Amino acid sequence: MEAKLPFNDRFSIEGSYRLALFSIAYELNGREMDEVIQEVLQEQKIAIKTSVTRISALTFKAKYLITENIALVGGYKKNITKLEMEAEIDPFGAEIPIEFELEETLASITLGVSILF
Repeated sequence: MEAKLPFNDRFSIEGSYRLALFSIAYELNGREMDEVIQEVLQEQKIAIKTSVTRISALTFKAKYLITENIALVGGYKKNITKLEMEAEIDPFGAEIPIEFELEETLASITLGVSILF
């Protein structure tokens, strides 16, 4: 989803939001993810039931034209990666459901000059 709001001929604000949602086959350094989790948790059997990765990006940018070809630009960008996993651990013959969630966020502010051709 993207939007642009021009206030006049010189000043405008743009924004966008993107969301990607997908399931992936898990590998970490060439090893399958269930083996890695099994090693970390020191359990014998792990069955991954569902795994979802969400990647979203939020962006805002303000632009002010100084001349016809030069603009001052300020912006904000935030990227979020979220991993959710449901698994079953069965060390003693009983199903024990676990849920795992990991979220990483990267945000930045930019200020600068843009040359328009």
